[in-house]
Amino acid sequence: MLSLKSSWKIRISDLLLNISAEDEGYAINIPENFSDFVAETPQMCDIHLSVHTVHEVDEMMANGDPVSHVPADAVKLPPEMTPPGPLWEVRRKSKGYRISTWSHNGEKFLPLWIDFDPGHPRVKLHAIPAGNKLNPLGYPAGALIVYLVSTMVPSVLIHASALSRGEKGFLFTGLSGAGKSTMASIWSKEGASVIHDDRVMLRPGKDSWHAYSTPVNGTDTDNESPLNAIYVISHGPVNSARRIGGMEAYTAVLKNCIQHQYDRQIIKNLLESVHQLTDAVPVYELQFKNDSEVVGFVEKMNMDD
Repeated sequence: MLSLKSSWKIRISDLLLNISAEDEGYAINIPENFSDFVAETPQMCDIHLSVHTVHEVDEMMANGDPVSHVPADAVKLPPEMTPPGPLWEVRRKSKGYRISTWSHNGEKFLPLWIDFDPGHPRVKLHAIPAGNKLNPLGYPAGALIVYLVSTMVPSVLIHASALSRGEKGFLFTGLSGAGKSTMASIWSKEGASVIHDDRVMLRPGKDSWHAYSTPVNGTDTDNESPLNAIYVISHGPVNSARRIGGMEAYTAVLKNCIQHQYDRQIIKNLLESVHQLTDAVPVYELQFKNDSEVVGFVEKMNMDD
């Protein structure tokens, strides 16, 4: 359990965030899934999240034009983890957007509002306190904030399993049921490190792209790996692969990316990032059998390359 402080630094991929309570006497509570991402460093922060205290919900009455709405039942969760209203609603303001959402503080859902201007590194959060604690990173607000961070820089946030073995890293992506978690389980039994098996952030580095874990579950840790190949997977009777390129690779990766389509600049940035990614990293279609042979099959492919 982390102590309570009014300001924290959190590392998401290679980016450093500062999150701080703006009103005296309040502390930021860090949920378990973010705890391993807390950073103790004198390094300057890339993105700043200021948390302002709200005492009356009426203060935050909806304003602006609604542009996106996600109902609470869009994600199938137990009743106790389902918010009492929409997961989130986005409204366009005169400058930027306001997201109305929720943050679970370990006991209940509290409303939370996020004001942001796409691409701008300063985000304003409005939270209802529980005593002297502010809980801006609970579900689903924390996941939304990670997504917003990904839109501020060249990056791709994708549904995938990212794994590393030796000095190489691989990304396995696909639609629900394609075998992403199965692949993570197979590789981990063969000694590979699982970077993440749900939501992976991909970022360009000086010489190559890298895969980073994100804070989703309570057991998530801050991991990264170079990215040597991307596999768009499905189950099959034998292990077989085909390299794809151009528009085929681009669309195969894009359809598995996490994307909110209410802002032109956010969409444009994602399309450009996916183009750069699929130009730089080999992409394959992979059918695989549910056994350990796929590990040697993939590694041999990369030795041959």
